[in-house]
Amino acid sequence: MTGKTENTGHRILDFILLYFGGSALLGAAFVEAISVVCRHLGLGFHGAIEIVQVLVLISGASALVIATRAGKHAVVKLILQHLDADRRAFLVAIWMVISALLFIILAVGNVWLIMDMWNAYEESEVLNIPYLPFRIFSVICLLLVTGSFLEEAICCGRKS
Repeated sequence: MTGKTENTGHRILDFILLYFGGSALLGAAFVEAISVVCRHLGLGFHGAIEIVQVLVLISGASALVIATRAGKHAVVKLILQHLDADRRAFLVAIWMVISALLFIILAVGNVWLIMDMWNAYEESEVLNIPYLPFRIFSVICLLLVTGSFLEEAICCGRKS
């Protein structure tokens, strides 16, 4: 996240997520453009919405991990800027722990869904795209975000 020295493994993960998520976003735009063209030609592009939903999940989850690891979330520092460095570091560490709790709760909820739907073979209606791999991908991304927040909380705790 902010001000950390990156090791090679972290850079490789960021590189993979950047290009994987970026490709998914371009793919979603492409599929949607083809869908619009088909609609204007009077043709149907059945399942375009399902494809776009999957690609947006991949793109959004990747972007969430990248933004969190880079420390690029929108932050209002109205109160923090008026505090001394020790109090600011303490409050930032608390904020990071609360953020980590939020994302771990989201991950646990997703795991709960995976467990409930394990034998249901849940899939999309038109193209029969299985949901399980994408739920697992979202859990992995949520855990990466949680880890990034906890890592930053530990770094902030050491500074104070």
